Amino acid sequence: MTLSYRKITPKFLAHILALTCASSGLNAQGEFDDIPLVDSHIHLYDTQRPQGVPWPPKNDAILYKPTLPEHFRQHIEKNTIMATVVVEASDRFKDNKWVLDITEDESDHYTGLVGNLAVGTPDFATQLTEMSQSKRFVGIRIRPNVAAKSFSQKFWLDLKLLEESNLTLDILVGKITLAQVAEIAKRNPKLKIVVNHLAGLKLRNPGAFSRQWKEELASIASHKNVHMKISALFQASETATAPRRLNYYKPCLDFLVSQFGEDRIFYGSNWPASNKFGSYDDIKPLLLEFCQDRDRQFTEKLFYKNAIEFYNLTDRVILK
Repeated sequence: MTLSYRKITPKFLAHILALTCASSGLNAQGEFDDIPLVDSHIHLYDTQRPQGVPWPPKNDAILYKPTLPEHFRQHIEKNTIMATVVVEASDRFKDNKWVLDITEDESDHYTGLVGNLAVGTPDFATQLTEMSQSKRFVGIRIRPNVAAKSFSQKFWLDLKLLEESNLTLDILVGKITLAQVAEIAKRNPKLKIVVNHLAGLKLRNPGAFSRQWKEELASIASHKNVHMKISALFQASETATAPRRLNYYKPCLDFLVSQFGEDRIFYGSNWPASNKFGSYDDIKPLLLEFCQDRDRQFTEKLFYKNAIEFYNLTDRVILK
């Protein structure tokens, strides 16, 4: 029998988490086991569609296969995921609508879509208007291959339109630099911005952050409209089997919290890309361990409250 979220008890969750921690070597004490998640960052796609997909590449043996709601479902109950935000990785406009279509029957769970629209092009305003007809469309993400060549007057006009529409902006750092993130935040002070994937930090040498990275990170954090998505945590190790030891990630997490505070950080998995580095089900226990020396309010904000606030999901996500 499949349990619904309403039937999951704190005792049952503690049991599941204990089993997960035992198998992964993590040592969570169970104090916050009943706190649910909002996963603010997954991707959905179908490699079997006639037109294929622009991402992931065909030679990626782990990722190049159908990745749909039924494949993510196994993680929802085990990790007590109360809502999920899909981030569109395809640069084809019609694929934004495709995500809304395939999640329609589970729209009470897939409550948000971060779209991929052509910022800085003549089509942007029309596309934004069209996508905004769905209440589940919460904003857009600009990726390096789009934004790096689009810092034009039209680019800035499009971001202003996004700001005026009360929509959000995800940014994938890479060719887009942290200095450019700071510029975007300064020019659009009312635009809610979240930097994805630990601002591109690589943890080959945990704790050894460059002085430039720390200064630039502090600069973007000084803008109160900029948030940090604690996503792709295992991916930051750049190892096929990412470490499961909290001390490997703690210097990074502590630094991010010190800069953004407890109100401007929230969780995202980056599933299924996270599968290349470790098990989805190991992430929550590690973050629970990180939160052990903090209070329940901090943990709730990191796990779900800040994501709900950032993406304006208050009317669509109900804590059961």
